[in-house]
Amino acid sequence: MLGGSSAINHMIYIRGNPWEEVLPYFIKSENNRSPKVANAYGGRYHGVGGYQSVDFMPESLPYDSILMKAYKESGYSQLVDFNAVEHIGYGRAQFIIEGATRASSAKSFLKPVKNRKNLHIIKNAFVTSLLFDSDNTVRGVNLKIQGKHVMQAITRKEVVLSAGAFNTPHILMLSGIGTRKQLDVLNIPLKAELSVGKNFQDHVFVPLFYGLNQPISNYYKLLIRTIFKAVRYIFNDRDQLIVLDRLRNVLAFENTKNHSAEFPDVQYYSAYFPKGDFTAFKFFKIHNYEPYITDSFRKHLAKQDIAGVFISALIPKSRGMIKIVSTNPSDHLWLDTGFFSEPEDLTTFIRAIRNQQLLFNSPIFKKYKADIIKLDIPGCAKHTFDSDQYWHCYVRHMSTSTYHPSGTAKVGPKTDPDAVVDSQLRVHGIKGLRVIDASIFPIIPSGNTHAPTMMVAEKGSDMIKQFYLDL
Repeated sequence: MLGGSSAINHMIYIRGNPWEEVLPYFIKSENNRSPKVANAYGGRYHGVGGYQSVDFMPESLPYDSILMKAYKESGYSQLVDFNAVEHIGYGRAQFIIEGATRASSAKSFLKPVKNRKNLHIIKNAFVTSLLFDSDNTVRGVNLKIQGKHVMQAITRKEVVLSAGAFNTPHILMLSGIGTRKQLDVLNIPLKAELSVGKNFQDHVFVPLFYGLNQPISNYYKLLIRTIFKAVRYIFNDRDQLIVLDRLRNVLAFENTKNHSAEFPDVQYYSAYFPKGDFTAFKFFKIHNYEPYITDSFRKHLAKQDIAGVFISALIPKSRGMIKIVSTNPSDHLWLDTGFFSEPEDLTTFIRAIRNQQLLFNSPIFKKYKADIIKLDIPGCAKHTFDSDQYWHCYVRHMSTSTYHPSGTAKVGPKTDPDAVVDSQLRVHGIKGLRVIDASIFPIIPSGNTHAPTMMVAEKGSDMIKQFYLDL
């Protein structure tokens, strides 16, 4: 898919923390369409005129205002910009959008230059391995077109691997770059012994639901409004958002350990499900929840509106790993997420749940008679509801991925036994090969990973240009 994850993600533009040393590379690619954000602090923190369009969503629902008021009543600071001076508080997120359309990396970076003579894009191509010459120099890649036509793409200078935190280590290991122990089992000749696939990190999130016994919106009215917007979008106004999205554009960040800390350790996404909105169950399907979870949620949604908060732990201590299971490039990887292998990660969620309980006890939520929903989870029935033991059980049953995989080809010096690439993003021990994607992060960014990955790409491209200019 052209654009990779940016073509299917939720489009939130968050840089993570800290980022001051690489700020020029965030600014370089950014085209922030909000003057209020772009011009704040003398324009120091944002770019205008770059390829990547960034803006606020052009619509809101009544629930957004209620949630904003709840955060204010609960003592949180309101932030206009999460990517500037302050990092803890609540506010409206910015997204990688252009008007009402997704501004994926393909649309933003490839489309404007698609007619360049030195750019050739091959669609439906699946890279199976790297192509080496006799001295551990990568000369190109082996690939299949449309699953059947085998060919090679040869480079004159070097190969840049940007297949993501799953496929990049997959290609490296299939090509003989990985641990000897793992590759010997599959009889893959070793080219370089590196800790490929280790250091896997992801943001775990846990949903928490509250029933609103005083209704806010009528689902059918919202649906009709969305249909009318779709008609306007098709025939006239391309700036009107047309998606009836349950995940709202209000975010919050806080540090659950230290309220005076500069940087957060959790991120709160917000969601709103109107009574009777049974199409919302795709959320549970996407995240592979057990049927008894979906059935329990359905019973509650039939009776009332539901407010949701998705708690994401930003600085996980747990680490996982990826392995290949065969020499067939089409076989899926083996993944051990490592989630909650470090107990501290579980404790972070308990602190965050307690803080959200205070939020939903604010005056504005009392007005809407917010009441926490107890889902039917058989494995947690033995615990007293709302005890720490119950929430430990709940978190283990309800936690899932935010789909921010990172770290599987870590950047670091040769002296670091877990490092795969050096500070110039070149693979240790291999010539003519760089990795430029989210797999190089030694520590996962503390927020959504799209913006940091684009920053790495900007910095990596400058490294490549400078290297050949210096020759």
